[in-house]
Parts: sequence; structure tokens; C-alpha cells
Amino acid sequence: MLRLTPILAATAALFSLPSPGLAKAIEPPARPAVTELGLYLVDVTRIDEVENTFEVELDVVQRWHDPRRAFTPGEGEPDFRAFAQDEVLEEIYKGWYPDVQLMNTVGSAQFGIVRMRLGRDGTVRARIRIRAVVRAPFDFRDFPFDSQKLPIRLESYTWGAEDLQIEPVEEFTGFDPSFEMPEWRVVGVSAGSHDELRPQDQATYSRLTYVIEIERRGGYYIWKIFLPLLVITGISLVVFWMSEDALGRRAGVSATTMLTVIAYQFVLAGSLPRFPYLTLMDKVVLVTLAVISLTMLENVVTARLDTLKRERFDRACRVAFPAGYVATLAIILLPALL
Repeated sequence: MLRLTPILAATAALFSLPSPGLAKAIEPPARPAVTELGLYLVDVTRIDEVENTFEVELDVVQRWHDPRRAFTPGEGEPDFRAFAQDEVLEEIYKGWYPDVQLMNTVGSAQFGIVRMRLGRDGTVRARIRIRAVVRAPFDFRDFPFDSQKLPIRLESYTWGAEDLQIEPVEEFTGFDPSFEMPEWRVVGVSAGSHDELRPQDQATYSRLTYVIEIERRGGYYIWKIFLPLLVITGISLVVFWMSEDALGRRAGVSATTMLTVIAYQFVLAGSLPRFPYLTLMDKVVLVTLAVISLTMLENVVTARLDTLKRERFDRACRVAFPAGYVATLAIILLPALL
């Protein structure tokens, strides 16, 4: 559980808006100054696919060098000074700091453990535990066998690219392989930095983007959606074995199975946002509806044929419909599965 007080003031110095006039009071040690950032993924606690957000817990390590903070330790003293929690606020305001912030969060981030270490040469290393809800662009075209990239963007609100450059640190960047999510699997993380124009300021800022790559575990949808759809489609095809004088019963079977598939479609639509494109699942459902619709059309056609032609037509449909359905599903699903 993350503690919100009394350390919010300390974390404000590193990862929130500075006090008015405070950040500019001390100029950077060089132009551009360099701050190194490492993000270690602790957990992804929630993914909201309708809102296009995810809740993440991170250990953030930030390091920069300011020779003006250098000191000479006394005899028998360590060559560093360590600070924790509220002590960080007092120490950080004694010199320059990068003022790096999370840019694509929804609401305010929560801060937990805060640590700071000052080396004798003026190297500052800060570590902060952060939990935040972050906005991400999801692409559901391959749903439910999709993979997503969840970006976390950090940049300074105070210092432009000419004053500050943010660089990733591989030694501090990674993820905890021990945690699991029921529906998703983390396959990797990456970090990179570049300069980004901020239109509202008409200025360029250095931005670091930390990307979490995840893959959906499709087993739930295979057993709960795809398999029942195959069974429902199989039931709709029994009309080809029903007698030709049972048009009403044949139409009833086709109508019932079609309504069942439509109900499945509404259930699936409720778990995803209203995007303008078709997902893999949508294509499977539409193909299933098309096959069932064709069985209804076949019922009408056979009702107008004589007995011999009805039997021949039904026998041909017994092979053509299942073969066409399976072949179409293979064309849709195989590219996403391979």
C-alpha cells in the first residue's frame, strides 16, 4: 500500500509542478544538462479497454550530476549523503533539479517510497515509487489475439531541450517477471528519448518514452466464445438433414441460432470501446451470421424444388457449408495466430 502523506511534498519537487519561481531560481549546471531516467515496472494492476487507460506501479530512478553540490566528507564519513521521505524536499531545493513529470496520466499520480542519495562529486540519485492511471492508444484489430504497447511519457515542464536532455538508463529499466495478469502477459519493456515540440509553448522539450509491451492470453475467448460459436453454427447446419416438408422447423432452427449469435455479439461489444473498424472477433461473428443466413436462404430454395432436386441440393450443402465456413475462419484467424 502506497503512503500519500507526509511525502507528497517531497515528491512534488521531483515529479510535479514546482513552486512559482523556484525552478528558475537556480540555473542548470550545463546547457544542456543531462538527467538519466530508469523505469522499473512493478505491476500493472488494471487495464480498462473501454476508457483506453491502464493503472501501473513503477519504481523510477533519476540521476543527474551537478558539481555545485559536491562536498568533502569528514574523516570516517561515507562519500555520500542519504535522504529519505520529507528530508528529500529540504535537500532538493538547495540546488538545481530537472522537474521531470509524467505527461500522459489521468488525474494525479500517487507517490510512495522516496529516497535520495548525493555523492561527493555532486551526483544526485533519486528513487520514487509511483502509481498512476495512464492513457494509452489501444488497437483492437486483432482482438482477442492482440498485443498492445502501453507508453509512459516523461518530460520536464520547466526546462526546454536546450537546457535539459533526458536519457534512458538500461541498468535501471526492466520489469518484474514474477507478477501475472489473468488476461495479459508482459513480453518486454523498452525506453527511448527524443525532442518533442510542445505546441502550447511553441518550444521543444526532451521526452523519454517508456513502453510496456503486452500480449493478450486468448484461451478465455477460445473456450468461451469461439468454441460455442462453432457449436451454434454446427447446430444451424442440421437443417440439411431435416426432411424437406419441415420448412417451419428448419427456419426455426436457423432463426434461433442467429439470435444466439447476435446476443454473443452484444456481450462482446460491451467490453470494448466504440471504434470504427472491425476486430478479428467481429469478422468471425459476421462470417457465422452469414453462414446461418445462407441456411435460411437454402430452406426457402429447397421448398421450391421437387423431391429429387431437394435431396441433391441438401447433400451438396452438407459439404459446401462446413467446408466454406472452416476455410473462411482459417483465412481470418491464421495470420493473427502465426
